[in-house]
Amino acid sequence: MTEFGCLYSLSIILRREISIVNYFLDNTCTDRRRRPGCPPWRYSAAAAWGDRPLTLGTHVAFASVLYLGGATLFGYKPDWISWALAAVACLLPDIDLPPAKIGRLFWFVSVPLERRFGHRTLTHSALGLAMVALLAAPLGLLNPLYFWAVVGGYWSHLWLDMLNLRGVDLFWPSPLRVVTPGNRNWRLEVGSKGEMILLSALLVAATALVPLSQMGFRDGLQALLKNFDIAREQYQRVAGTD
Repeated sequence: MTEFGCLYSLSIILRREISIVNYFLDNTCTDRRRRPGCPPWRYSAAAAWGDRPLTLGTHVAFASVLYLGGATLFGYKPDWISWALAAVACLLPDIDLPPAKIGRLFWFVSVPLERRFGHRTLTHSALGLAMVALLAAPLGLLNPLYFWAVVGGYWSHLWLDMLNLRGVDLFWPSPLRVVTPGNRNWRLEVGSKGEMILLSALLVAATALVPLSQMGFRDGLQALLKNFDIAREQYQRVAGTD
Protein backbone atom coordinates (compact mmCIF):
# COMPACT_ATOMS: atom_id res chain seq x y z
CA MET A 1 0.00 0.00 0.00
CA THR A 2 3.02 2.27 -0.16
CA GLU A 3 1.92 3.56 -3.57
CA PHE A 4 -1.27 4.89 -2.00
CA GLY A 5 0.84 6.60 0.66
CA CYS A 6 2.79 8.38 -2.07
CA LEU A 7 -0.42 9.55 -3.75
CA TYR A 8 -1.81 10.71 -0.40
CA SER A 9 1.33 12.76 0.20
CA LEU A 10 0.97 14.28 -3.25
CA SER A 11 -2.61 15.32 -2.49
CA ILE A 12 -1.50 16.90 0.79
CA ILE A 13 0.91 19.25 -0.99
CA LEU A 14 -1.87 20.48 -3.30
CA ARG A 15 -2.89 23.21 -0.87
CA ARG A 16 0.74 24.16 -0.36
CA GLU A 17 1.23 24.39 -4.12
CA ILE A 18 -1.58 26.95 -4.38
CA SER A 19 0.18 29.14 -1.82
CA ILE A 20 3.46 28.69 -3.70
CA VAL A 21 1.83 30.09 -6.84
CA ASN A 22 0.80 33.18 -4.86
CA TYR A 23 4.31 33.49 -3.43
CA PHE A 24 5.71 33.21 -6.92
CA LEU A 25 3.51 36.07 -8.12
CA ASP A 26 4.21 38.25 -5.09
CA ASN A 27 7.95 37.73 -4.73
CA THR A 28 9.28 37.49 -8.26
CA CYS A 29 10.91 40.66 -9.54
CA THR A 30 8.81 41.04 -12.64
CA ASP A 31 10.13 44.30 -14.04
CA ARG A 32 11.46 43.82 -17.54
CA ARG A 33 14.72 45.10 -16.14
CA ARG A 34 15.87 43.63 -12.88
CA ARG A 35 15.31 46.08 -10.01
CA PRO A 36 18.29 47.03 -7.81
CA GLY A 37 18.55 44.66 -4.88
CA CYS A 38 16.57 41.88 -6.55
CA PRO A 39 18.50 38.59 -6.20
CA PRO A 40 19.19 36.85 -9.52
CA TRP A 41 17.17 33.76 -8.59
CA ARG A 42 14.09 35.92 -7.96
CA TYR A 43 14.25 37.83 -11.22
CA SER A 44 12.52 36.33 -14.22
CA ALA A 45 12.01 37.92 -17.59
CA ALA A 46 9.53 35.15 -18.32
CA ALA A 47 7.44 36.10 -15.28
CA ALA A 48 7.58 39.71 -16.41
CA TRP A 49 5.80 38.67 -19.58
CA GLY A 50 3.30 36.45 -17.72
CA ASP A 51 5.00 33.18 -18.69
CA ARG A 52 4.70 31.22 -15.45
CA PRO A 53 5.10 27.47 -14.85
CA LEU A 54 2.32 25.10 -13.87
CA THR A 55 2.51 23.94 -10.27
CA LEU A 56 4.86 21.17 -9.22
CA GLY A 57 2.00 18.95 -8.06
CA THR A 58 0.32 19.01 -11.48
CA HIS A 59 3.50 17.98 -13.27
CA VAL A 60 4.28 15.17 -10.81
CA ALA A 61 0.69 13.88 -10.92
CA PHE A 62 0.69 13.86 -14.73
CA ALA A 63 4.03 12.06 -14.88
CA SER A 64 2.71 9.51 -12.36
CA VAL A 65 -0.40 8.84 -14.46
CA LEU A 66 1.73 8.28 -17.57
CA TYR A 67 4.15 6.04 -15.65
CA LEU A 68 1.41 3.91 -14.05
CA GLY A 69 -0.65 3.92 -17.24
CA GLY A 70 2.37 2.67 -19.18
CA ALA A 71 2.84 -0.15 -16.66
CA THR A 72 -0.83 -1.07 -17.09
CA LEU A 73 -0.74 -1.12 -20.89
CA PHE A 74 2.75 -2.45 -21.59
CA GLY A 75 3.14 -4.82 -18.66
CA TYR A 76 6.39 -3.59 -17.07
CA LYS A 77 6.59 -3.84 -13.30
CA PRO A 78 6.58 -0.42 -11.59
CA ASP A 79 9.03 0.19 -8.77
CA TRP A 80 9.92 3.07 -6.50
CA ILE A 81 13.20 3.93 -8.21
CA SER A 82 11.82 4.32 -11.71
CA TRP A 83 8.73 6.16 -10.41
CA ALA A 84 10.98 8.58 -8.52
CA LEU A 85 13.13 9.09 -11.62
CA ALA A 86 10.04 9.95 -13.66
CA ALA A 87 8.85 12.39 -10.96
CA VAL A 88 12.23 14.16 -10.79
CA ALA A 89 12.65 14.22 -14.57
CA CYS A 90 9.26 15.87 -15.02
CA LEU A 91 10.59 18.91 -13.11
CA LEU A 92 13.85 19.31 -15.05
CA PRO A 93 12.57 21.44 -17.98
CA ASP A 94 11.80 24.34 -15.61
CA ILE A 95 15.47 24.65 -14.74
CA ASP A 96 15.43 27.54 -17.24
CA LEU A 97 13.15 29.55 -14.91
CA PRO A 98 14.85 31.02 -11.79
CA PRO A 99 11.68 31.36 -9.65
CA ALA A 100 10.70 27.71 -10.20
CA LYS A 101 11.61 25.31 -7.41
CA ILE A 102 14.32 23.58 -9.39
CA GLY A 103 15.42 26.96 -10.74
CA ARG A 104 15.88 28.32 -7.22
CA LEU A 105 17.82 25.21 -6.22
CA PHE A 106 20.13 25.47 -9.24
CA TRP A 107 19.99 29.23 -9.73
CA PHE A 108 23.56 29.28 -11.05
CA VAL A 109 22.25 27.23 -13.99
CA SER A 110 18.76 28.69 -14.37
CA VAL A 111 19.74 32.38 -14.40
CA PRO A 112 22.18 32.16 -17.34
CA LEU A 113 19.87 29.71 -19.13
CA GLU A 114 16.94 32.10 -19.04
CA ARG A 115 19.03 35.14 -19.93
CA ARG A 116 20.56 33.34 -22.90
CA PHE A 117 17.61 31.35 -24.23
CA GLY A 118 14.45 32.39 -22.37
CA HIS A 119 11.83 30.16 -20.76
CA ARG A 120 10.25 27.21 -22.60
CA THR A 121 12.78 27.20 -25.40
CA LEU A 122 15.86 24.96 -25.23
CA THR A 123 14.83 22.90 -22.20
CA HIS A 124 11.26 22.56 -23.52
CA SER A 125 12.25 21.40 -26.99
CA ALA A 126 12.84 18.14 -28.82
CA LEU A 127 16.53 19.04 -28.79
CA GLY A 128 16.49 19.34 -25.01
CA LEU A 129 14.69 16.01 -24.75
CA ALA A 130 17.32 14.38 -26.96
CA MET A 131 20.11 15.80 -24.76
CA VAL A 132 18.45 14.41 -21.64
CA ALA A 133 18.02 11.02 -23.33
CA LEU A 134 21.73 11.03 -24.17
CA LEU A 135 22.69 11.86 -20.58
CA ALA A 136 20.31 9.21 -19.21
CA ALA A 137 21.55 6.49 -21.56
CA PRO A 138 23.90 4.94 -18.93
CA LEU A 139 20.84 4.26 -16.75
CA GLY A 140 19.62 1.89 -19.44
CA LEU A 141 22.60 -0.36 -18.70
CA LEU A 142 21.35 -0.77 -15.14
CA ASN A 143 17.71 -1.14 -16.04
CA PRO A 144 16.03 -0.09 -19.31
CA LEU A 145 13.01 1.04 -17.28
CA TYR A 146 15.14 3.68 -15.55
CA PHE A 147 16.09 5.21 -18.89
CA TRP A 148 12.52 5.32 -20.17
CA ALA A 149 11.26 6.68 -16.86
CA VAL A 150 13.58 9.69 -17.23
CA VAL A 151 12.71 10.26 -20.87
CA GLY A 152 8.99 9.76 -20.27
CA GLY A 153 8.98 12.01 -17.22
CA TYR A 154 10.78 14.78 -19.08
CA TRP A 155 8.41 14.46 -22.06
CA SER A 156 5.38 14.62 -19.74
CA HIS A 157 6.39 18.13 -18.70
CA LEU A 158 6.56 19.33 -22.30
CA TRP A 159 3.25 17.70 -23.10
CA LEU A 160 1.50 19.31 -20.14
CA ASP A 161 3.00 22.74 -20.85
CA MET A 162 1.44 22.60 -24.31
CA LEU A 163 -1.89 22.99 -22.51
CA ASN A 164 -0.72 26.27 -20.99
CA LEU A 165 -1.54 29.65 -22.55
CA ARG A 166 1.88 30.15 -24.11
CA GLY A 167 2.68 26.57 -25.14
CA VAL A 168 6.26 25.46 -25.80
CA ASP A 169 8.89 26.00 -28.50
CA LEU A 170 9.05 22.26 -29.18
CA PHE A 171 11.06 22.69 -32.38
CA TRP A 172 13.47 25.27 -30.98
CA PRO A 173 15.47 27.05 -32.42
CA SER A 174 12.55 27.32 -34.82
CA PRO A 175 10.11 30.01 -33.57
CA LEU A 176 7.20 27.61 -34.17
CA ARG A 177 5.23 27.30 -30.95
CA VAL A 178 3.20 24.19 -30.08
CA VAL A 179 -0.04 24.69 -28.12
CA THR A 180 -3.14 22.60 -27.54
CA PRO A 181 -6.04 23.04 -27.74
CA GLY A 182 -6.15 25.64 -30.50
CA ASN A 183 -8.81 27.66 -28.68
CA ARG A 184 -6.98 29.88 -26.20
CA ASN A 185 -9.97 29.95 -23.86
CA TRP A 186 -9.63 26.20 -23.25
CA ARG A 187 -5.97 26.33 -22.20
CA LEU A 188 -4.78 26.24 -18.60
CA GLU A 189 -3.79 29.27 -16.56
CA VAL A 190 -1.39 28.84 -13.66
CA GLY A 191 -3.19 28.26 -10.36
CA SER A 192 -6.59 28.55 -12.03
CA LYS A 193 -9.67 26.51 -11.23
CA GLY A 194 -9.02 24.57 -14.44
CA GLU A 195 -5.58 23.50 -13.25
CA MET A 196 -6.92 22.47 -9.86
CA ILE A 197 -9.65 20.38 -11.53
CA LEU A 198 -7.04 18.76 -13.75
CA LEU A 199 -4.82 18.01 -10.75
CA SER A 200 -7.73 16.44 -8.86
CA ALA A 201 -8.59 14.28 -11.87
CA LEU A 202 -4.97 13.19 -12.24
CA LEU A 203 -4.79 12.17 -8.57
CA VAL A 204 -7.96 10.09 -8.94
CA ALA A 205 -6.60 8.48 -12.11
CA ALA A 206 -3.24 7.72 -10.48
CA THR A 207 -4.98 6.13 -7.50
CA ALA A 208 -7.06 3.92 -9.81
CA LEU A 209 -3.99 2.95 -11.82
CA VAL A 210 -1.95 1.77 -8.82
CA PRO A 211 -3.59 -1.68 -8.56
CA LEU A 212 -4.00 -1.96 -12.34
CA SER A 213 -0.31 -1.26 -12.89
CA GLN A 214 0.55 -4.20 -10.64
CA MET A 215 -1.68 -6.60 -12.60
CA GLY A 216 -1.31 -5.24 -16.11
CA PHE A 217 -4.15 -4.61 -18.53
CA ARG A 218 -4.40 -8.20 -19.80
CA ASP A 219 -4.46 -9.81 -16.34
CA GLY A 220 -6.85 -7.17 -15.06
CA LEU A 221 -9.22 -7.75 -17.97
CA GLN A 222 -9.05 -11.51 -17.47
CA ALA A 223 -9.85 -11.09 -13.77
CA LEU A 224 -12.79 -8.86 -14.66
CA LEU A 225 -14.17 -11.34 -17.22
CA LYS A 226 -13.67 -14.23 -14.81
CA ASN A 227 -15.60 -12.41 -12.11
CA PHE A 228 -18.35 -11.70 -14.65
CA ASP A 229 -18.59 -15.37 -15.60
CA ILE A 230 -18.80 -16.38 -11.93
CA ALA A 231 -21.55 -13.83 -11.32
CA ARG A 232 -23.49 -15.09 -14.35
CA GLU A 233 -23.24 -18.71 -13.20
CA GLN A 234 -24.45 -17.77 -9.73
CA TYR A 235 -27.37 -15.86 -11.23
CA GLN A 236 -28.31 -18.85 -13.41
CA ARG A 237 -28.27 -21.21 -10.43
CA VAL A 238 -30.45 -18.88 -8.38
CA ALA A 239 -32.85 -18.35 -11.29
CA GLY A 240 -33.01 -22.10 -11.89
CA THR A 241 -32.02 -21.85 -15.52
CA ASP A 242 -28.76 -23.74 -15.27
